[in-house]
Amino acid sequence: MKFKNRIDWLFLSVIFGTIGLCLALVIGTALNDKEGFWGVGIMSSVTILLSWLLLSVLLNTHYSVDEDHIWYESGPFKGKVEIQSIREIQVGKSMWTGLRVATAMNGLIIRHGKYDEVYISPDSNSSFIEKIKQVKPDLIIKYD
Repeated sequence: MKFKNRIDWLFLSVIFGTIGLCLALVIGTALNDKEGFWGVGIMSSVTILLSWLLLSVLLNTHYSVDEDHIWYESGPFKGKVEIQSIREIQVGKSMWTGLRVATAMNGLIIRHGKYDEVYISPDSNSSFIEKIKQVKPDLIIKYD
């Protein structure tokens, strides 16, 4: 089953603020012309690459659950978590460091393996958890 991601205002403001700042630097450098052709070219290339990465994450983040794995994709970043290796899922909390393939706060922190964690933000936390509990009914769920 495939789940869309949730997008909140903080993520959107960071993405478009970063892209806007980079564009302003490129335009300012081009108008000032102190850096010359190479400076503007390098800054433009970095801005295009960063914009592609951020918009790719914004438009192409989703999750899916099958009988063995949770699959996640966020822009160019892809991965999977084996459902039987999940120790617990923490609901309604945000994770600021680590593997964060999410575009919203108050998502799910999935703890798996010995020390591994991944943070996701499906459009519905409850339906995502229900789908996982169909595969692993004894899963520990913590609510904050």
